[in-house]
Amino acid sequence: MSEEEIEKLLAEAGDGQLDEAKAAQLKDLLGRDDELTRRFGLMVTLDRMLALYFSRDEGQKFSQDTVQRIRLQQEVESGELFASAVVERLERRKRKRRVWLGGIAAAAAALVLAFIGWNEKNADEAFPVLATIVGSETGADIAGITRGLVAGNRVVFDEGLLEVEFVTGVTVVLNGPMDFEITGPNSGYLHHGRLVAEIGDERGEGFTIDGASGRLIDLGTKFGVAVEPSGEMEVHVLEGVVDAETASGSKTRLKKNEAMRLTGKSSRLLAKADKGAFVTELPPKADSVQNYVRWSFDEEEGEICHDTGKGLGDGKSAARFQVDVEGGEGPKRIEGPFSGAIHLGGRAYLASRFEGIGKTQSRSVAFWVRVPKDFGANEGFGVVSWGSYRTTGTAWQVAINSLEEEGLPGRLRIGTNPKEVVGHTDLRDGKWHHCAVVLYGDAEGRANAGTHVLLYVDGRLESTARKSVLAVNTDLDRQLNRDDHGAWIGRNLAYRAGMSPGRAGKYFRGGLDELVICDWALSHDDVNALMKLNQFAGNDD
Repeated sequence: MSEEEIEKLLAEAGDGQLDEAKAAQLKDLLGRDDELTRRFGLMVTLDRMLALYFSRDEGQKFSQDTVQRIRLQQEVESGELFASAVVERLERRKRKRRVWLGGIAAAAAALVLAFIGWNEKNADEAFPVLATIVGSETGADIAGITRGLVAGNRVVFDEGLLEVEFVTGVTVVLNGPMDFEITGPNSGYLHHGRLVAEIGDERGEGFTIDGASGRLIDLGTKFGVAVEPSGEMEVHVLEGVVDAETASGSKTRLKKNEAMRLTGKSSRLLAKADKGAFVTELPPKADSVQNYVRWSFDEEEGEICHDTGKGLGDGKSAARFQVDVEGGEGPKRIEGPFSGAIHLGGRAYLASRFEGIGKTQSRSVAFWVRVPKDFGANEGFGVVSWGSYRTTGTAWQVAINSLEEEGLPGRLRIGTNPKEVVGHTDLRDGKWHHCAVVLYGDAEGRANAGTHVLLYVDGRLESTARKSVLAVNTDLDRQLNRDDHGAWIGRNLAYRAGMSPGRAGKYFRGGLDELVICDWALSHDDVNALMKLNQFAGNDD
């Protein structure tokens, strides 16, 4: 490979424009050429240095001085063609925040470093770690981030959740798709995505989030921010006080439960803060596989589906076929993603004496589902359900949404009566999809459908089309002692003898396989292991 081709490859790497083939090519070259590795390292160091300085008040002066020195060097060494490119890049950086200064040759990096008296030895001291990734519920590869985040680092991922802790004690939960830049020990720039920031102590007061449309300054509080691809942003104050400033300089102080939309030159108050629009914390990590019920539906015949889980069913979890008294065919055994499965025709269900998981306890439900293309408006409730439908917040029903006024039809749904969380992936294609619903509590054990429920479809964390805020307190006593039933598979929890289930219908129609109920919050890895391997990420024996 020629020197010119190598320079082009480094430039594309700096701009983040390498495809998989070129990335593999660069990795191979670096592995065989120590000098090239050193040059590439200098290029990275230069970019970090510039990111750090542009995050400080003296950043403008630094860029001006550097440009002047490079131009002076260009006059002295007329053969240096890279100087103009460096000047152009520096001036462009003043206009647009970037992590990389792509297109600068390693020689240019060495020149600038020499001008300001820095070298590889003291580079680490110049770029202190400002924040650290402390939690992850995402498929993004963060294994390489071992030294923490420095000024200029951008955290970019498509789906999932990450928790970042700043050195000032501020914790930030990032909800993908996400592009978030570290700009200082107590500040960040949200290019797009959603986040929730919470101040830990007085060190974090004044924590600042910048965006294309304005600036938000936290005065010891908890708030959510959303930045759209257009650059418009919203701030929702969950606790305390936040100062909001538009790009044009207009300032507003917002208090708890207040919200504002910033469009750059203007702003407008919203009706109230939408707590359900943000995930406020990551689910706790389980040290090991705990208790669960599993219906694999692998029996070749018969009306009984056995529980092959451990620790949760207590011998009561076998599910038996039930047929509606109005007639119709019972459940059918079919082929599923993992051996046998069942098909429910819309007039039958399975009943178990397993009571479910009650009160505010963490829980997860995972399963394969096949929703027909001709899915009807009264055929989505419910995939699995338990609890009581008689009082507010005491039900737990996983379904395929069929009520347009409560979210997009054909999407994964969890309802707690009367509130719901609805996903955005349309499942009405006649194909098998893996789904999971995860509930977890906060530090005090409180669980809320709006802020502590995660939906997964095909291993990816769903962005939700609709969320309602309501405390979860699933009632098992009333279910067992008054309504006299355990968990149902394929039956609407609202449908009881002699009572109408409303427009949602009585039964679910579609295919089901590998239905698992756990008494802990499944991790992103667990959900994907169940989908790909039909087992938990840990040992489930």
